[in-house]
Amino acid sequence: MAFYLVPNWFFGFGLIFEIIFGIITLAVALYSFKVYNYCLDRHCKLYGLGFLSLALSYFSWALVSWYVPFKFNVSDEVVSLENLAGIVNFGVYAHVFFFLAGLVTLTYVTFDVNGKRIYSLLLSLVLVALIFAENKIVAFYFISALLLLYIVFYYGRGYIDGQGPRNKWILTSFIFLFIGSVDFTLSAVNGIHYVAGHVLFLIGYLFILANFILMLRPLLRKGKKKK
Repeated sequence: MAFYLVPNWFFGFGLIFEIIFGIITLAVALYSFKVYNYCLDRHCKLYGLGFLSLALSYFSWALVSWYVPFKFNVSDEVVSLENLAGIVNFGVYAHVFFFLAGLVTLTYVTFDVNGKRIYSLLLSLVLVALIFAENKIVAFYFISALLLLYIVFYYGRGYIDGQGPRNKWILTSFIFLFIGSVDFTLSAVNGIHYVAGHVLFLIGYLFILANFILMLRPLLRKGKKKK
């Protein structure tokens, strides 16, 4: 298995991006859990678990982005995992697992069904497809893009015909996340796509952050009134 770290000058910036992504997704997860404790809505719990998994994936990748430049020569465009230390292998595989688990959870929410077997089947199929893929990094980003595309269709349909959530902020965020995943897939061809993918993901998560702030306003107002 190999993963692409092109261009290598982006390591420092990439670390900053991953930390920002991790903080935003963690904040959304904590807010979702707080809402779940208040209303016991199953969807809020699943959103919390999904975004928590994404946060863990970004913090894992941040560890890799911090560790590799100080310990290895990354002048080559492709770095083989077989030649890296155990901590890097752990970080990479943790990132892949938690990221896909998070997207599968968010996709599962759109099914509007309640069944652990369906969720476990979906997660198993995704992981098995990745394990048996010849180029795992391309397969990882392709599967991520496919899951994000499904989520985009779900929120897009809801926004257009009202058959689901009509949240334009979330719809826009997942559109940018989907395009970013496509760019990450193309990073196997040109390193500039690795940078572009991060920028697109940043825009997507900023929309999620904006929506998160809008959702917090009512709670902040209630807190001020109580005082």
